[in-house]
Amino acid sequence: MDGLYNSYFANYTVSQFIHAFSFNNPHIGFNLTIAGLTFLFGYLEYMYSFALVIKERSAPYPIWMHTFYFAHDSMGAIVFAIAAMQNHNFWLFWGASGALIVWNLFEVFNLYKAIYVERNAIWGTLYPNGRTPLKSAWLRVLAQICAMIGVVNVKGSLKM
Repeated sequence: MDGLYNSYFANYTVSQFIHAFSFNNPHIGFNLTIAGLTFLFGYLEYMYSFALVIKERSAPYPIWMHTFYFAHDSMGAIVFAIAAMQNHNFWLFWGASGALIVWNLFEVFNLYKAIYVERNAIWGTLYPNGRTPLKSAWLRVLAQICAMIGVVNVKGSLKM
């Protein structure tokens, strides 16, 4: 598990995150503002997505994006929780874990709507009558989530 959270793309380390978001860092206000704006824009984007699914019964994202984000965010929540426990319960790691859990709930909503509202639009062409059985939609989503968990956990050695 140490390798999962101890280094990040571009070789950022846990200690660099802890320093950047420690309250004794003179740049904490700037760092929190940038991080907060990033989260705010992401959450607002999803609220717009919810509005489209509810009002127009059609999501702006394909199903594979929801299953990927669900896998990514659930793994991220676990990694940040482990990082928090192994780094004196550092507040940023617990906050990130909690935020990703909320984000997963967003994906649960989107996946629910895909299965119960959009399934014929998503998979209907696979069936002669254009109607996707509920069980088939559930199995497809669960299979995609399992596949995406595998994709998220593939650790490459790309260097840029």
